[in-house]
Amino acid sequence: MRDLAVTGLHKSFGSHPVLAGLDLAVPAGSFTAILGPSGSGKTTLLRLLAGFERADAGTIAIGDRVVDGHGVHVPPERRHIGYVPQEGALFPHLTVAGNIGFGLRARQLRAARVGELLDLVGLAGMGGRYPHELSGGQQQRVALARALAVGPEVVLLDEPFASLDAHMRASVRADVQRICRTAGTTAVLVTHDQDEALSTADRIAVLRDGAIVQYAAPQELYARPADAALARFVGDANLLEGKVADGGTVDTVLGRLRLAAGTTVAAPAVVTVLIRPEQLELRPDSDGPAGAGAGLHGSVVACEYYGHDAVVRVQPEGEPGGVQLIARTSGGPQLPPGCRVAVTADGHVQAWLRP
Repeated sequence: MRDLAVTGLHKSFGSHPVLAGLDLAVPAGSFTAILGPSGSGKTTLLRLLAGFERADAGTIAIGDRVVDGHGVHVPPERRHIGYVPQEGALFPHLTVAGNIGFGLRARQLRAARVGELLDLVGLAGMGGRYPHELSGGQQQRVALARALAVGPEVVLLDEPFASLDAHMRASVRADVQRICRTAGTTAVLVTHDQDEALSTADRIAVLRDGAIVQYAAPQELYARPADAALARFVGDANLLEGKVADGGTVDTVLGRLRLAAGTTVAAPAVVTVLIRPEQLELRPDSDGPAGAGAGLHGSVVACEYYGHDAVVRVQPEGEPGGVQLIARTSGGPQLPPGCRVAVTADGHVQAWLRP
């Protein structure tokens, strides 16, 4: 296992800057996700890590070995990096065993290593099949086994689940996570899927405009995003105006709420308050008023039912053109559109000074 260190990385294509002084430290043996919208620089970063592109400035080091920077550029085949492309890119004329063992030289070593990897990725006994005889998920497992065959210090995964259906994607994602941990390999996953990053990675680096906005554990990133724009990007977010009161609280249209520990805003600052959908509680108005400290009633605009839970959109009363609230409720009776509800919020909230 090796750690991966990126320092001051710059990359431009012509006059268009893509990465601007990016820093990233990936601990040895960890599973890190690089998350960001299209055009944020995710793919460029991955190609620089793999050695397919050369940085304009900055350094990339694997362990104590610099592979790019200061006049050094180690080619991809000498970086000890495994690479899993989006579509798997298996050789159609080779069997599963042939694909996995492609980069291994000694025949006896190849046979033993291929058998070991087939067991690891859950494809024992399938070495004689060809790629077209496999499902999409099985093909991605073969691609991962091929990347692991040479004993890489780091494995790079370039949106490897994007072409799979939702059920298969979740299953293969869990398998890849397990396989990388079992192999003890440092892994870097590039994705634009927030749920994928949150459920898979030990840490997530969010890119915006060629730089990392925040690098944190999934729980911290979701609960304490660096700014309001990041809060919107990582999951659904209700962003309300508030005024900081004494005692670590903030006054909002939902009443007085408690600020999360470490929030660095003081009374009487006007702030943007983050309330996640699962923090909102809805009750039909027939149950009575919202109660002390709660100041919001509204009407259900839409209810998206998913079985295990539902996403409910509420239009606050008195604000017909205002921002709708998004609530996530547990599975149960649906709240039909037009239903009047009382809205309360629970738990601590994050806040930032309004510009």
